[in-house]
This record gives sequence, structure tokens and C-alpha cells, in this order.
Amino acid sequence: MSGCSLLVGLSDLGGDGGVDAADESQPSDAACALIDAPAPPVHGGGACSLDASSCSPGNESAFSAGAPPPPVSATPYPGLCTSQQIGSLYQSCIGSSATTSACNSFVASNGACSNCVLTAATASKWGPLVLVNDSFLINIGECIALVEPCNAACAAAYVDLNECQIAACTTGPGCDDAGAPAILACTNEAVTCTSCSGFAGAAAACESAMKADPADHPAATACGITATTSSATIQAIATAMCGSPP
Repeated sequence: MSGCSLLVGLSDLGGDGGVDAADESQPSDAACALIDAPAPPVHGGGACSLDASSCSPGNESAFSAGAPPPPVSATPYPGLCTSQQIGSLYQSCIGSSATTSACNSFVASNGACSNCVLTAATASKWGPLVLVNDSFLINIGECIALVEPCNAACAAAYVDLNECQIAACTTGPGCDDAGAPAILACTNEAVTCTSCSGFAGAAAACESAMKADPADHPAATACGITATTSSATIQAIATAMCGSPP
């Protein structure tokens, strides 16, 4: 549900997030235990209290989540990235040693993998990382949709929250020209304050259920829900949505 900083700019990515993937379906409804997910709210909430940050979550009382964009691949584990590429993308673009030049170089040299993992918030399909300016949201929802399809309500809960975060932090006070750190702070704040906290509740209930019974929920591991670091979560989701079966 949280966001992270990213060094590559949207202009460095080709296409709009669509990829052609081999049909390598893995988990199915047969491996899925249904979660009784709470219904999400119809609308978001009022603007969060202004603070010292340069970008604050806006008034989302009129926001209503639409149909989520489909995942970038139609099946889990489409084989568009190797495990080495996923590790290199993390190190080049996200990790503590990442640099803009290293990230741009990786994107230029690994087009199919990059276009699967890194997708703009405005793209017609979403990959594991949804870019908002030079920050991103981790797309747990559509990983769940691929890996654990019987729990479409949980997948939608996460995507609804992401859509609210994007809306709140692209239209909120001071967000028009905000840089990555400010957008990151805003998207994280939107989860807990009035703008989007209603959507966060449904996603949190699904997260708790999957963590409590990971043996019955393949998404718990495959989508990084039980991971203890953001690095592990990102690499797990990138593997499930763009990589090959572990």
C-alpha cells in the first residue's frame, strides 16, 4: 500500500504498459481460499490537514474508484524478466546504490522487462510498480488478481486504494509540481488520513487474512504480503507479474 522513490522518469519508458505474454497460467481458483472482504466505501474523504510538506492529500469526497486497469500480463509468471533482470532493476533504479544514469541505462537495455515492471499511472495496463511522477506505488492488488483470482474483491480493494492515493496526490495542495520525495510522503499519508483511509481498511483486512493463513493463500508469498522489507515485496511482485516461476 505504500509508495517508494524511483529515479527513472516516465519519459524514459516506452509504450503504455501493454506487453504480449506467453500463456503460462500458474495458480488458479483451485488453490484459492475465498476471503470475505469488507465492502469498500463509495467515495474517498475530505482533504487531509495541511502540514509542512509541499504536497498534501486533497479532498477526495467526490472520488469513486472506477474499473481497475487490467494487469500488464494476462497470466502470472509470463517470463518477460529473468530473476537477474529483476534484481538489477531494483539495484539500478530503487535500491540504496541506484542512480539516474544506471536506471536509464537499465531501461534502455531491457525494454521488455522494464515495460512490464514500470508502468505509468495513466497507462492502460498496470505492472508491479505504478509510477506517479518519479515515485511509485507497489501494485499488490493486480498481483493478487493474477495469483489468487478467487479473491478479486481483495485485489480490487488494493487497486481502489492505489487509485485514491494517485488522485489525492496529483490534485492535492502543492502537488502539481511536486518532486519524488513529496509525492512519496503524500501517498503514504493518504493511507492513514481522511482522503483515502476508508479504502485502506478493506485492503488491510485482506492483508491480515492472507498473513494469518499463507498456506491457503498463494498471494501471501507470491505478492510479497508476508515479506518483511519493501525490497522483498517489490521483487516478489515483479517475479509474479513479469518473471518466471520461482
